Amino acid sequence: MSDVSVIGNAMVEGVQRTAPVEVLAKGGVEAPVAAGACRADRVEISEQAHLLEQLHALPEVRQDRIDAVTAAIAEGSYITDEKLAIAVERLIDEIAG
Repeated sequence: MSDVSVIGNAMVEGVQRTAPVEVLAKGGVEAPVAAGACRADRVEISEQAHLLEQLHALPEVRQDRIDAVTAAIAEGSYITDEKLAIAVERLIDEIAG
């Protein structure tokens, strides 16, 4: 017998495995089959679900910063001599290794 940790405010005890779980090729899991039961229950996780999970793991976007940079580019004030000098210096450092 195994105990399962706290789920919400309840404690689940006395959980037993009745049959082995079969992992499917596409990331799905097939439910265990009890003796005499038909194999009908199945869960598959789609590629879209995996992509959504990765999307939710991305850091939050600072929309105000994006809007400010977009406006500066549109006005022609984003690229300055100072920024170009920094970019060239970084490029030279990267090439020099």
